[in-house]
Amino acid sequence: TGVFKHYRPDAGDACGPAGLVYQINQDRQGTIWLATDTGLRRLEPATSRITCYRHAPEDNSSLASSLVRSTLESRDGTFWVATTEGLDVFDRRTGKVARHVSLQRTSGSRFKLAGPPISLFEDHSGLLWIAFSSGDGLASIDAATGILTVYSFGPSEVDENAISGVTDILEDENGTLWLATYGRGLLKLDRERKRAIRYQHNPNDSDSLSEDHVNTLLEDREHRIWAGTSGGGIDRFDPNPPAFRTYRREPGNPNSLGNDAVFSVYRDSRGSVWAGSRGVLNRIDRQTGRVTRYQSAGSGPAQLSNTSVLSIAEDGAGYLWFGTFG
Repeated sequence: TGVFKHYRPDAGDACGPAGLVYQINQDRQGTIWLATDTGLRRLEPATSRITCYRHAPEDNSSLASSLVRSTLESRDGTFWVATTEGLDVFDRRTGKVARHVSLQRTSGSRFKLAGPPISLFEDHSGLLWIAFSSGDGLASIDAATGILTVYSFGPSEVDENAISGVTDILEDENGTLWLATYGRGLLKLDRERKRAIRYQHNPNDSDSLSEDHVNTLLEDREHRIWAGTSGGGIDRFDPNPPAFRTYRREPGNPNSLGNDAVFSVYRDSRGSVWAGSRGVLNRIDRQTGRVTRYQSAGSGPAQLSNTSVLSIAEDGAGYLWFGTFG
């Protein structure tokens, strides 16, 4: 019908204004839950009735804070509420908090969530992930044991008060976890969560991430991933390895081909790949991906007679032969 329905508290309503609504979530029973600056709000779509839940200093069964940032119903039916003070297990029947989950580091210091955004995510193994906008921005908690793991993605400590961290989490069909970060590009955690790969913007590579501030992620029906950035538009990529890997000349990058016009390619007995291109002989270490360029031409014993190499061969003694232009 194109008609909007507004949900506003009536005059004298005990809940009062909702303030900022950070997340809207619907549970399996169809109830709508609003994470707001003034507590957790329950909205019954059929009746439009709103019930609010807040922190009460004298009541340990109330929320740890009224600054609610997100909610999550896990596969086992547990309803999690993330506030700026930590995590609460919320009983939707009684409207009480059944358990406050302590976010205590192994060092003993308290792990406090910062301002928005804070999001919760449950992966294929049932592990609960917390993404937040300060520090490195990622932690996981084992719901059964309460063990908290805080992740770090840099060699140095990040300013806990700076805007940084993880802005979105996506698990693809293979169980790989993709993390959108604010300023650190895109991170990929393997299925076992033991290895991380970072994808960042490279101004000399048009196929790289367009911007390192990634806001949101989506996997489509063809299992391609879309990444929305803060200033580089939207990127789409296939998470599976491509059929071809391209080695090309990248201006300003010495670890790339010296020229894109390639006349000859040869794999020697040690596994290195030699590529003769216009004016440059390139050697590619397939284990490290490092490229060594030979660009010096002349009559000396350490020089090629011409750096445009048209043919390459290796003899029985292990010597390499180069057929050059002219």
